[in-house]
Amino acid sequence: MAKNRVIPFGYRMENGKIIADNAGVVQEIFRAYLAGESMKQISDRMQIPYHNDSMWNGGCVRRVLSDATYLGTELYPPIIEPELFESVQKMKRSKATSFNKIPEDVAEVRRLSECKECGCPVDRDGGTVQRSRWHCRNLLCRDMLMPLRDEMIFAGVVDILNAVIENPNLINSDVPEKSCSPNQEVVRQQNTVRRMMENPTDYEHIKSEIYRLAELKYSCCAYSDVPEKTAELKSILSQTEKLNTLDIGLLKSCVRRILVSHLCTIEVEFINGVIIDQRGERV
Repeated sequence: MAKNRVIPFGYRMENGKIIADNAGVVQEIFRAYLAGESMKQISDRMQIPYHNDSMWNGGCVRRVLSDATYLGTELYPPIIEPELFESVQKMKRSKATSFNKIPEDVAEVRRLSECKECGCPVDRDGGTVQRSRWHCRNLLCRDMLMPLRDEMIFAGVVDILNAVIENPNLINSDVPEKSCSPNQEVVRQQNTVRRMMENPTDYEHIKSEIYRLAELKYSCCAYSDVPEKTAELKSILSQTEKLNTLDIGLLKSCVRRILVSHLCTIEVEFINGVIIDQRGERV
């Protein structure tokens, strides 16, 4: 037989048998939570003690809402209908998931952030903006000079984005679309072709050596998409007004990395490889 000290709220012992007591209060707690009241709001308006002389708090309400005993057992009569109980559990799970879910903007900034000193990812502790703290994931290179909060990183990134919105020439790049750096093999082949052309005898052989030279030169050529990326950035920025808050869409389309230093300074590397600091200057 259950003892009084472990009998859940809403039941009491009478003549050696557990009966429902204050069942209406238990039902009201479930309905109020399902209607949108918080556990604290429910506890604040309770007029009867939770147990003996102890008063209600959010933890007491949580225990009531989580106790499947109210569905009925061999010893305890049912107080709550299964549909109501399951609806409350579903709402609790939903609220817990929503509370712990990292906002999209924070998740995207974390995905892009790296430690400027060691290159390791920068991580974030704390489920809320007020309690957030960023640090390097490398244990040997972990702490910042001072607590680095969400708003500090966001403000730095917004300042940099606004700098390039106001002056798109900041992200100009000198990298050519195509470049060719002949190596020693190309130079030797050029000399070979030049000597053969001075006294041509076997034209088919000369032709094959010229083709060989062309292949070697082609292998030394490189194509860069930096000019294309720079043009893409300028096109996006020309259609963007100055920001008051962080624009996730703009961040995703324009930024390759966010560099966070131990001094809590922020730099942004754009998709064309140009890096801008919080002063609006190229690094």
